[in-house]
Amino acid sequence: MAIIIGNGSGGNESIYLIGSTRYKVHTFIANGTFTNNSGGNMTCDILIVAGGGAGGGNEGGSGGGAGGFKYFPQYTVSSGGHAIVVGAGGTGNASNLSGADGGDSSFVGATTLTSTGGGGGGTHTTAGSSGGSGGGGGGRESAAGGTGSTNQGNSGGKASGATPAGAGTGWDAGGGGGGARDGGDKCDSPQADTDIAQPGDGGAGYTEGRHSVYDWTAGSGTSLFVINGLGEGFCGGGSGGSQITDVGAGQVRKMVHGLATHGGGTGGIGYTGKGRGEDAINYTGGGGGGAAAGSVITGDGGHGIVIVRYTL
Repeated sequence: MAIIIGNGSGGNESIYLIGSTRYKVHTFIANGTFTNNSGGNMTCDILIVAGGGAGGGNEGGSGGGAGGFKYFPQYTVSSGGHAIVVGAGGTGNASNLSGADGGDSSFVGATTLTSTGGGGGGTHTTAGSSGGSGGGGGGRESAAGGTGSTNQGNSGGKASGATPAGAGTGWDAGGGGGGARDGGDKCDSPQADTDIAQPGDGGAGYTEGRHSVYDWTAGSGTSLFVINGLGEGFCGGGSGGSQITDVGAGQVRKMVHGLATHGGGTGGIGYTGKGRGEDAINYTGGGGGGAAAGSVITGDGGHGIVIVRYTL
């Protein structure tokens, strides 16, 4: 029986070694075509990351949800061309609106393999959007985070709502966007003696070569996520923004950043026109950071990526 040696083309091509084994990698950061030139079926590992959602606007906007994460180890790819779509990250805004959702990414195999774009973060009064991972809930009305898609991501964090008595006025902090590995954190209510505005952290994503992830080829179980040997992080949620516009007598005004990892953007801190959300890192599918105050731009979601790997 003939052994089919991997022979593909398309995207940005590279080769790396693990021990004595050589792997060829095709990285797509824009729409394109992966072509199997071998004349028969090839066995490939495929990563499909969708675009992340943008952060939410207005006072205490929430973090955007990460794009959907799908890993297909040892997937059979037939001979010929296979169309690839790379989803764009959601675009931030300075119009006090919810964050835009990220775009889907896909690979056309025997069936079309699709990861769902991340949900945009909510404004200070609205819930996060659902998506691959859900956007966080906005910071003033106990708004809920959006729902993540099963085995692609997780839900966004909930906002805590009204300021407790004695903690000052004008306090807002948004929930964190969901990540591929963990859900976004809710934001914590301020303490009356410190008046700390603590937004929600973005949910964590996955690191290549370190984490085991859902096995989409088998449709069950997990597999170690290995794709290009670079140890990169993918699909972290954005963190929420926070502001305090007034505090009670004798109290301390303090705003702190929420955490964002695996490509997610950090939410802004500030008040009265300050504190833009940080953009997510492109080609990670991370969610954008939420804005701190009104009419301040929110963080863009990170563009997605599709990577195909096989043995030479």
